[in-house]
Amino acid sequence: MDPRRLILISRCLATALCLFATPALFAQLSADNFDSYVAGSFIAGQGDWQTWDAATGAVDSQVSNLFANSGQNSLELQPADDIVRLFSGINTGAFTLSSSVYIPSGQNGTYYFLLLNTYSHGGPYNWSVQIEINDTNGMVSDVGGSTAATGIGTATPILYDQWVTVLVNVDLVADTYDAFYNNVQIMAGNHWAGNGQAQLQCMDLYNGGNGTFYYDDIFVDCQGGCGGCLPFDGMTCDIDCATNDVTMNWSFFQLGGYAAGITVMRNGVLLATLPGTATSYNDIGAPLGLNNYEVIGDCGTQTWSALCSTACTGACPPLILADECCDALPAIVGANAFDNTGASNSPDPFSNTLCTGTFLGDMVSDVWFTYTVTNTGFARFDTCGGFDTDMVVYEGLNCGVKIQVACDGDSCDPGLGSDVTIPVTAGDTFLVRVGLWGAAVVGGAGTLNVSELCEPSFTGLSSTLDCVSGDVTLSWTSGTWDSFEVIRDGLVIATALPAGTSSYIDPGLTTATYNYQVTATCASGSSLTDTLDVVVAGAFGVTDIILRGETAGGLVDSVLALEAALAANGITAIVLDGGPEVISCVNDPALERVWYMGGTFPNNRVLNATDASQLLSLQGIGKHIYFESGDEWGFGNGTAFETIDGVAAGTDDGDDSLLLLILKLKTVFQSNRSQDSQSQTGQGSKQRTHPQ
Repeated sequence: MDPRRLILISRCLATALCLFATPALFAQLSADNFDSYVAGSFIAGQGDWQTWDAATGAVDSQVSNLFANSGQNSLELQPADDIVRLFSGINTGAFTLSSSVYIPSGQNGTYYFLLLNTYSHGGPYNWSVQIEINDTNGMVSDVGGSTAATGIGTATPILYDQWVTVLVNVDLVADTYDAFYNNVQIMAGNHWAGNGQAQLQCMDLYNGGNGTFYYDDIFVDCQGGCGGCLPFDGMTCDIDCATNDVTMNWSFFQLGGYAAGITVMRNGVLLATLPGTATSYNDIGAPLGLNNYEVIGDCGTQTWSALCSTACTGACPPLILADECCDALPAIVGANAFDNTGASNSPDPFSNTLCTGTFLGDMVSDVWFTYTVTNTGFARFDTCGGFDTDMVVYEGLNCGVKIQVACDGDSCDPGLGSDVTIPVTAGDTFLVRVGLWGAAVVGGAGTLNVSELCEPSFTGLSSTLDCVSGDVTLSWTSGTWDSFEVIRDGLVIATALPAGTSSYIDPGLTTATYNYQVTATCASGSSLTDTLDVVVAGAFGVTDIILRGETAGGLVDSVLALEAALAANGITAIVLDGGPEVISCVNDPALERVWYMGGTFPNNRVLNATDASQLLSLQGIGKHIYFESGDEWGFGNGTAFETIDGVAAGTDDGDDSLLLLILKLKTVFQSNRSQDSQSQTGQGSKQRTHPQ
């Protein structure tokens, strides 16, 4: 005997209200064993499955043939996967919802089987059932719904490495449900609706992390006819742009159809009355604008509705290419040109819920594209480099039934273009809608760029510098990219680096700033590039660095004078333009002294916080520091470095003469020690060396 029937009989005996169900009163509302889907494909967008809130990213689940309770496939949920099966709203009578779950042993995860009485993408939500399978304590429990449980919950141990039935019996009339795991009751007599609705709108399968689990053979069975009237299961509608004809198709669970017939409404007005077994209707020459359709099945004592909407705002066919969803232009990988001059504002609904903070605007003068994915991975749609755009991406084969899955206002950098990347499965079809942010934006000729990627982004590009050899090591996140190319200052220095490569060494560079570009490429040919400027500035085996902070125009070229004095003492120095912040290697063991020539007004360079931090680092590791900057002492910003020797701001200003100081340098080096020195030609300009 079917174990579900055993549980039903047990529940009925307990309430003393049981009318033993016969096959004629038992109707299967829905069943899914995942065998109709391709193994390896993502489930969202197939059948009635979607991600929670129609979210993009790593929350979609894949069909797997690794384990199966029946047939070949099941649904595999990785950490953070969150998948929903939507229902039109079973809102009367009683029903049983069951599935089979497989939990591999040796994990530390938390897995959820959830039923919601209220659900829409983006809310509101209300939970009735929350069954938790927890590896940490090895137990299965039902904690009830959004309101405090009124039933009796009893946890039971997890059964690992085998398929186990999870089953929930729901009585909407009594507003109660019972839950079972492996035929063991884990919740008895809990309320169903709580503060929500007396219906089933959503089943949610959620992986809380740190493990993987599998679902198979999901059934929704109606007990006793669900009050005698069953709901629609789905509806689609699509529009012919050439004629504005709208074609509607629907399906329903009601056995034998609806006794009192089916009516079709357009924008709240009766359009047609059909037999109760009808499954389609054509609205010939529908009016322009947004048309909301409702198909109502009437059982005599109860009705059910199914909804869809579609729109065309201009002449049929549209005068502007791709002006309406129904006239969407097929897009290809690469650049797709468009011109929205004169395009209308399509009335199709959209929301910024999935892209808050990106400045999604009014979608003015929008144009439409349709795109079918070739490779499973990620698809990127962008208008970067153009005018100020909005973008909305819908999943769906037609304009009447499309689900918004992404949107963006101004994510291009630089610029105000739109940029969307979403996870995709080969064969998925998307509608991409591109409009202007507002009526004040000037549009015209633009480009929609499409690429298919094996990774959503190329990340982690960074560099390290060997302070002895001058070698630059670039590092990045290899991900699933198939090859890499490295360019330095426009010149290719490495190409066809294989999959898995995460670093590259550019050896023996001399002092300069280098621009690197690393391009990661998928086997499909699509690629992403990241850039990085690397400053190579250090001693690299030389004992002295002179920092040229001053600019031309003073009485004496301090850098030239100092360089000549050092040379006269047999010392070769490296001259770097800028302040201490430009030194990328402070820990070169050969480096002994750093000379900073900050200059005087108006040709001086003011010390900044990064400069000061670098100077303190140099002092901390025993490097000698010479600091010349009359205006720094007189008008400095009070950085941490200025306070270490007790010289206060406000010292009298002086000029940039260093002639007498040059004479004293010989004494400094001959005695092999550092000492403070003061220019005797200025009134208060300080030149000093700071010993460790």
